[in-house]
Amino acid sequence: MNDKQQADEAWQRYGRSLIAAMQEVLEEADDRHRELLLEAADFWLGIGLVLGLDRRADAERLLGILQGHGDERGELLADADDLLAEAIR
Repeated sequence: MNDKQQADEAWQRYGRSLIAAMQEVLEEADDRHRELLLEAADFWLGIGLVLGLDRRADAERLLGILQGHGDERGELLADADDLLAEAIR
């Protein structure tokens, strides 16, 4: 398998895992909005990853603001584990 095929396969795996992670939201959404919802999720996931890698302290502060409650972090971590399991593991 060449580099382009590997990149395409990785992108498809990421797409499938993003859809799986958002399944509940997508089931409730109007079909006209599904693509936009996935694009928005991809955008914000990308921003979160960049923040986490390049601006860790800011990412930690922002996550603390977004969570508001300690029990949400566990849920987010479980969702993150599911996403990683499908996307890259």
